Amino acid sequence: SRTLDALPAAGGIVYLPVGHTFKKTDVLEVTRPHVKFWAPNGQAVLLQSIEGRARHQSVLCRRNDGCGFFGVKFSSDAATRFDALEDNHVSADHARLIEVVGCDVDGAASTGIFSFGSTEHYIEGNYLHHSWAGHIHHTEGARESWVWKNFMFNESPSLGDNGVACVTYGTRSPPCGDMEWWSNAVLGAKWGRGYAVIGGEDISIHDNWAIATAGA
Repeated sequence: SRTLDALPAAGGIVYLPVGHTFKKTDVLEVTRPHVKFWAPNGQAVLLQSIEGRARHQSVLCRRNDGCGFFGVKFSSDAATRFDALEDNHVSADHARLIEVVGCDVDGAASTGIFSFGSTEHYIEGNYLHHSWAGHIHHTEGARESWVWKNFMFNESPSLGDNGVACVTYGTRSPPCGDMEWWSNAVLGAKWGRGYAVIGGEDISIHDNWAIATAGA
């Protein structure tokens, strides 16, 4: 958090050097625009230690523009499933221009990447695995998401839920939509589907692969 506080008002790069592990024990909220977390070749770890507590995991991009993650290896000590916004590895809450590229996202207490009412997402070339819920999840009117060439894997004990999902909860929530999901792969989901659209619109799903999932 001190590094974020030291950035200029216009944002900047948070550099995670090769071979280092950075431990955080609570939600890290990013509100400045254009903050990019960058680790060369996935060789730096952001360890999100929650010690069995709910609402302690996320790097949370909240109502800002240009929040990005490049090459970061996310890790966690999550041992059970939680379901709040703050329980995902990366959460976007009514933000815009979210980039998650070339990251290793391991062991989220809920989902790996979660969009809540955010717009314009670029989610490409990530390895998401051992999540206690889904891997890439959009809801609350999330729009404009390009989800390309991600690999998602789950196995016991985490089990997992949907691979890529657009879900609208109830009649009072705005529908999510305007998305393209291309060339992704999902292997294993005890509780969900490979690709799920529930109350979404204008979603193109092409050249994806899924196997060993609980649903279609």
